[in-house]
Amino acid sequence: MQRVLPPQSDSSTALFAIELTFPIDEFQQDWKQCSLLANYIAEYTAYQFDQQERAENIVSTITNELLEAIVYLAPTQSDLIIHLEQLEDGLQLKTSHLVRENLIAPYIKFLEELKLGVADEPYLNLLTSPEPSDHYFNQLGLMMISHDFGAQIVRLPTMQPDRFCTQLFIANEEFQA
Repeated sequence: MQRVLPPQSDSSTALFAIELTFPIDEFQQDWKQCSLLANYIAEYTAYQFDQQERAENIVSTITNELLEAIVYLAPTQSDLIIHLEQLEDGLQLKTSHLVRENLIAPYIKFLEELKLGVADEPYLNLLTSPEPSDHYFNQLGLMMISHDFGAQIVRLPTMQPDRFCTQLFIANEEFQA
């Protein structure tokens, strides 16, 4: 099943947008910062949803899982740019980051597989696998948010060939019970 992503937006169509830049090594030295940032973004975003507590939990979860993957993928002496936009049809989170050379091919392959949709069998296989992959970068977390919340995660082209733009989109319907 091929997923169709919404058109990329510009800031003029966003209901709101925030952008933050951080040094990766601060997250790598203290992984707790991933959840702190995810909770901050979730609190900032959730107020506009009817079911604020549900929205806050979902935004915190998807943001934390994406951050943990990006922080693991990135080389130590690099930065992370996070751009969040609330669009009319959903929430879009983009990260701009570097990827360690040995993880580029596995990351690209994994994102291509996610674009096709997450079936139950591959998800359960990854969930119950006793050994992590040789190229670990939080694949389970990314697959979980795609499977459980319908998050669409893709790599977008960038003007800088050494940087990756990972986009996560989650439709508004996911925030309603």
